[in-house]
Amino acid sequence: MPDEKTLKAKQAEYQRKYDQKRLMKTVSFHLEREKELVDFMQKEIPDFSNWVKEKIREEMQK
Repeated sequence: MPDEKTLKAKQAEYQRKYDQKRLMKTVSFHLEREKELVDFMQKEIPDFSNWVKEKIREEMQK
């Protein structure tokens, strides 16, 4: 059975390869001026990443 160090190294290598295939974009919200957006996002959109992707797909279909 592999030891913990070997497992952690394999996990890190897998994560590195996975991250190379990803593009991450950040969205910033001003907590005072855009409070309603932040509240809505946190309460109504539990999976913000997939929600944004779906909105982009919808926009592409137009």
